[in-house]
Amino acid sequence: MDSGTDTTSTEQEFQCHACSGATYRVVVRGKFGADAHRRLVEEAAAEYACTNRGHGRFTRVVECTRCRVRALHPVPTAADIHHAYADVEDANYLSIEPHRRIAFERLEERIHRRTTPPGRLLDVGCYTGLFPVIAKEHGWDAWGIEPSAWAARIASERLPGHIHEGFLNTTSFEPASFDVITSWDVIEHMTDPKGNVLQMARLLRPGGWLFLSTMSSEAPIVRLLGARWPWYMMMHLFYFTPKTLAALLHSAGLRSEAAEPYPHYTSLRYVLWKLEPYLGPLALLSQRVARKFGIGERTVKVDLGDFFLIAAQRPRDGT
Repeated sequence: MDSGTDTTSTEQEFQCHACSGATYRVVVRGKFGADAHRRLVEEAAAEYACTNRGHGRFTRVVECTRCRVRALHPVPTAADIHHAYADVEDANYLSIEPHRRIAFERLEERIHRRTTPPGRLLDVGCYTGLFPVIAKEHGWDAWGIEPSAWAARIASERLPGHIHEGFLNTTSFEPASFDVITSWDVIEHMTDPKGNVLQMARLLRPGGWLFLSTMSSEAPIVRLLGARWPWYMMMHLFYFTPKTLAALLHSAGLRSEAAEPYPHYTSLRYVLWKLEPYLGPLALLSQRVARKFGIGERTVKVDLGDFFLIAAQRPRDGT
């Protein structure tokens, strides 16, 4: 493993967004050189859409030697990333929404175990608004934040007046104004995860709950696959473990519970499409077989043990 402080003039200076540490070790190197992010950020639709196939397209992942949070390094500027997300369009996502609904319904059940409506719920990174719609169906006064203009437009059509196009720091929500905040598979995309967690904590009412899901960089499959782990991608800026994410939540004054497994649900057609870069002709043949037998839209549970969910509560007494 390499280590260093990234002090050369041709590289971006390293500073951990979780603890401000300045030293790192290289965990894994990707297919691209350190300057590739400048070119890839221009391919926003391909690299930052939810359903993109940019698996293995990254520069390198490093680990902060102080707090052990892992991050893509170097990365585009926050302004470039925000601009890229604003331009994202992802029609392919709409085709898998019926399967995503299964996952979101089960996530709502996990919220229900801890707190129930009535109350205000905010989904950060709501994409096309599917989860806020489901939350509303379950009795929540549901709101969403989404940077993609395309996705925010669809979400706004579903929940008029309840979707903010932009980011947390561009909202005007009052502090302590939400009972529940959710952010599903989003924190790894954030340019400043610590700052965003602090903002979400401030928006929670005392006794309110924050629910986050993300990949686990310590899962056995990660060690097994190395650089071929599919979630090493340019759009994933940070990689947490249950321990490092719990520490981040604690630093924001939240009390976290033990992490839980978090499976995904999608269609067989989508899984086979995702596998094309890995399996080539075999994946294409499998897609034809699935179409012939009419099983392409069957729901598939995807669980490699590399995603987790963590719930954290703002103390009622403010301490």
